[in-house]
Amino acid sequence: MTELFNLDGFAWYTEHTPIQLMDGVDLRNVPSRLGERFLAHIEIQYYEDVSRSDMLAIRFVDGRSRWTAAEKPLLFREFANMPFTPEGFVDFANKHGFLFGRDDKRHYQCQTLDSSQNCFAESLDDWYGLQTSFRSTYDLWQAIKVENIDFLKAILRFNDNFYKIPFRIEGQEMEAHERAVSSAELELWGIQEGDYLGAARAVLVKELDILLKMETRFNPSIRALSGGDISVTLEPWNLLGTLVLQLVLAVTGNKEFRQCKACDKWFELHPDKARTNRLHCSNECRFKAHKQKRDLALKYSEEGWSLARVAQELSSNEETIMNWISKAQSAKEPKKPQKLQRKESLE
Repeated sequence: MTELFNLDGFAWYTEHTPIQLMDGVDLRNVPSRLGERFLAHIEIQYYEDVSRSDMLAIRFVDGRSRWTAAEKPLLFREFANMPFTPEGFVDFANKHGFLFGRDDKRHYQCQTLDSSQNCFAESLDDWYGLQTSFRSTYDLWQAIKVENIDFLKAILRFNDNFYKIPFRIEGQEMEAHERAVSSAELELWGIQEGDYLGAARAVLVKELDILLKMETRFNPSIRALSGGDISVTLEPWNLLGTLVLQLVLAVTGNKEFRQCKACDKWFELHPDKARTNRLHCSNECRFKAHKQKRDLALKYSEEGWSLARVAQELSSNEETIMNWISKAQSAKEPKKPQKLQRKESLE
């Protein structure tokens, strides 16, 4: 069955020269309010010599690097958890690109104040608002998954037949808009007063619906498949749409993720990709972690630790630890030279 949404085929770009923070007063052609700041990239033209013996010419080289969503399937987690600071936004943008495309209204084509250089910019206020809304929705989903009722009680309010969420991220000054679920919606969901988990699910659906409708645009694509079939897919318009769609598909698919014990990278637990008891994101990390564990066992043994203590410290068993130590000791022992026997021929 063909997937309706084509995420893996989505491609985006990062700039070769750094994105930086700039004051709106230093940029032309941006709708700047007093004191507003922007994430801005000053465009630098790259050219290469393509001259031939009979012709002199140069060709423009795009100063950007291309990547696809298939390479970054969990990017939405990084966006949700990135530092809520201008520096955090700049770091994310330099790694992954702007949130909006060059045809989006919130992606400004502008110039430096002296008109000497072209640049592209996005409002820091837009990044603040979007990350707050995105993060609060992500946190709500995580609380539902582990049934963190105390957290839900802290953010859900029941008043005049409405559950309201004043989303506020701890340690952050901005607060997302309140979301209300009407009594009719609560009745449709079969939610009674005091059912915080049920109310949270209802609000999560509304939050995701708003993110999809307000922040996501799609490019439809029709292509021929083998056997004469025709496929219709929808591809996100920009990076923000990709992040929203990754989150929506993770929630609706009830996806589970785990942090690799070796490199701290997050990966999806999926029967077809990674079994649910897997602790590492790749075989390389699994081998690396195994070696580190074995080296620690040898180190503790040389320091005089008992087998039981080493096994407990490394969450292993005494038999495995003993095998590691025996193999290491055998490898250190010098090999005895073999005696060469010469057969003497008898006349």
